[in-house]
Amino acid sequence: MSLSSIGDLASTFIARRSVSQLNREMATLGTELTTGLRSDPRSAVSGDSGMISGIERSLTRVAAFTETAKQAGVRMGAMQFTLDKVQNEMDAVLSNVLLGASDMGTAYVETTKVSSAEAFNSVVAGLNTSVGGRYHFSGTETGTPPLRDAGQILAKLELLVADSPDAETMITTIEDYFGPTGAFLADDYQGSDKSLTPLEVAEGTFVSSEMRADDQSIRDALSGLAKAHFASSGTFTTGSADYKAVLASSGSQLRKADGELIAQRSVVGAGEARIEAATSRNATEDTALQQARLNLIGADRYETATRLQETELQLESLYMMTARMSRLSLTNYL
Repeated sequence: MSLSSIGDLASTFIARRSVSQLNREMATLGTELTTGLRSDPRSAVSGDSGMISGIERSLTRVAAFTETAKQAGVRMGAMQFTLDKVQNEMDAVLSNVLLGASDMGTAYVETTKVSSAEAFNSVVAGLNTSVGGRYHFSGTETGTPPLRDAGQILAKLELLVADSPDAETMITTIEDYFGPTGAFLADDYQGSDKSLTPLEVAEGTFVSSEMRADDQSIRDALSGLAKAHFASSGTFTTGSADYKAVLASSGSQLRKADGELIAQRSVVGAGEARIEAATSRNATEDTALQQARLNLIGADRYETATRLQETELQLESLYMMTARMSRLSLTNYL
C-alpha cells in the first residue's frame, strides 16, 4: 500500500492560497451585503447586459440633471436675493425722495443725499457679488464682475452734472448716461451682451436666467438713485423748482424700476418653481431606476449574510488548523 503526502512547504502554500481565496470571497460578499447588488451582474442576467447598461446610462443621465438643477437653483436663488436687495434699497430712498419733492422736504436734503449714495453703492455691490466664483449678472462672462465700482460711476456722473443750469439738463444728462447708447453700457457694464445658455434640469425641462446688470430695470434703478443724490448735492437751491423737478423725476423712475424688477423677479421665481419640480421628477425617476436595477441584479441580503457567516467560519477553522499544524514536531509526537 502506497502513501501520498505533501511536504511542509507545499502545505504552507496551499494554506496561504486557501486563506487568500476565502478573504477575497469575504470581501465580495461584504460588498454585496453593503450595496445590495451582486458582484457579477452579468451572471444575474445570463450574460445579457443590455438592459443593465440601459439602466446605468439612465441613472447617469438623471444624476447629471440633478447636479445641473442644483447649480441652477443656486444661481436663481442668488439672483432672487440680489433683486430683492435692489428693491429694498430703492424703497428706502423713495420715501425720502417723495418728502424732498414736497414743500415740507427741506429737512430731508442731507438724508436723501447720503441714503441715495449708499443705496447706489449697495446696489452695485450686490450685483457684483459672486457665488461660487461666478458672477450671475454678467451674462456669459461669469468670471468678470458686471459693473465698475460705484464710486467711479458716481464720480464720472458728478463731472457731467456739476454745471447743470436747470433741472431739465440734469435729468437729460443722467438719463442719457444710463440710456441705450450711454456711457454706462459703453464703459461701466463689464459683462457680456449674451445671456447664459438655458440649462436642462430634467428631461425636456430647461431653465434660463437672462437677467443681466445691463437690464433696463437695473439702469432705471441706478438712474433714479443718481438723480436723488445729485438733486440733493447743492447744484440747485433746496426747495427750488429745479430741485423738486429732479426729485420728482427720480421718484417716477424709481417707481418704474420697481415695477420692472417685480416682473423680472417673477421670471426668476418661475424658474425656481421649474427647478423644484424638476428636482422632484429626477428623484422619483432615480428611485424607480434604482429599484429596477435591484430587481435585475440585486443580491438576497439574507442569503448573502448567511454565506458571509459560513465563509468566516471556514476562515477561522483554517486558521486554527494551520496553527495546530505549525506546532507539530517529531519531538512532540514521541
